[in-house]
Amino acid sequence: MRTSLVTRLTVMIAVIIATAFVAIVIIVNQTTSQTFVDTQVEVREVESRPQIEQKKKLARKLESIFERGGWQAVQNHFQSTLSQLIGDKAEALIVDQRQSIVATTRPIYQQFNIRRNKNNFWIRGDTLDGVTEITLSMKHVIPLQAAGQEIGYVMLLPSIGERNVREQLSGQGFAGLVWKSAAVWLVLVTLIAMVATSLLLRRSLRPLNLLTNAANELQQGKIPDKLNENQDREFSKLIGAFNSAAASIAQTETMRKQLISDIAHELRTPLTNIKGQLEAAKLGLAAPDREMIDLLRSETQLLERLVEDFQQLALSDAGQLKVNLRPMPICESLAGIVHSLINATDAKLSTQLQGDGWVLSDEDRLKQVFGNLIDNATQYAGQDCHIYVSTKIESDFVAIHFSDNGPGIEPQHRPFIFERFYRAEKSRSRRTGGSGLGLAIVKSLVEALQGTIEYLEKPGMGAAFVIRLPLTDGSLVESQ
Repeated sequence: MRTSLVTRLTVMIAVIIATAFVAIVIIVNQTTSQTFVDTQVEVREVESRPQIEQKKKLARKLESIFERGGWQAVQNHFQSTLSQLIGDKAEALIVDQRQSIVATTRPIYQQFNIRRNKNNFWIRGDTLDGVTEITLSMKHVIPLQAAGQEIGYVMLLPSIGERNVREQLSGQGFAGLVWKSAAVWLVLVTLIAMVATSLLLRRSLRPLNLLTNAANELQQGKIPDKLNENQDREFSKLIGAFNSAAASIAQTETMRKQLISDIAHELRTPLTNIKGQLEAAKLGLAAPDREMIDLLRSETQLLERLVEDFQQLALSDAGQLKVNLRPMPICESLAGIVHSLINATDAKLSTQLQGDGWVLSDEDRLKQVFGNLIDNATQYAGQDCHIYVSTKIESDFVAIHFSDNGPGIEPQHRPFIFERFYRAEKSRSRRTGGSGLGLAIVKSLVEALQGTIEYLEKPGMGAAFVIRLPLTDGSLVESQ
């Protein structure tokens, strides 16, 4: 099972922090180990612990030994004499006038180097874990004399045993402390980073949870409430897109329910009329004369036309509306179409067809478009219907203007006139209008012809539309 995004991001950030922390500790460890091994550790102004009298006794005793047997005798008796007069734990060394070590309490000091100036001695050498340098002022150095001449010096050293050197001066010891401290801090920092990252991610990813819940509601057929878009920039865009999609789905669902209701209404009226006439004839209440037959035929034709309209819209929605596009001179073709349609009505026609533009179009589909427009015009304008058709070349399009002298469409209804089953007159009486599918079909046909249609406001005129079709090269006719 795949872990959550919050968990994966939290672990990833924690690993990055831990890796960086360990890398820093390793670098510090390597640097400090090397640095402390090579660094001089200074002990300045060391105060000698023995009392002055003890120092003098030590000097007189060593001078006496020197006079009897020289430096060799001093070497042999130095440790015992020092322990007797100063103490067993005392550490010291003797140098001659050339700053060469003559005797020492520990062999490790034999490798030390001695330097001096007027006021100080410097004792420097390697211990087990590093370099040690001791600075002694002259007042802490006991001079030795023989035959009235200075022959060397006794230097009492601070306690720097091997264990002490390892614990205090070792770079490795320091590195160990670094590792111990780093381990504690590593655990602490990692835990804090994981908790902080987890809280931050959960808060930042909260919009995703809202989107998930809303999407689940959609899946169950419910329309979720609009989500708050006041989020981070990335989520704000995503939530905005989701809200738009949800609103579109809600609108589509509303239209679907309305469509079903409208279809039921449109089919119910003619079916009710047909059923009523047939029941009356069956019961002998009405004779099946020519008038009844004409009525039944009229209602049947209405049902047939409704079914054809539904089929037309279904094909358009599925992208399967068949059109046979071919180059045609728009003015010549349009003149033939509108005159043939007007001749079947009592309406008057005025045309102003200008230009010799060619379009890729389907004459049968174009005839359907203007047939629906003329049907609407004659239905609303009545017996004195007057229709105006004109063309105008606009850049890469030909604009076909269509208008009538009817009552027009009120402003509050204009945004919805191309929706299916929409009628400004809500009673849906057939005396004042059709099924509300005519303009929806017109729009789908015009779009299938790669054109556009829109309603125009013309003061003093009835309903007015402009259809724009893309122009094409008339020379294509010769190549076909």
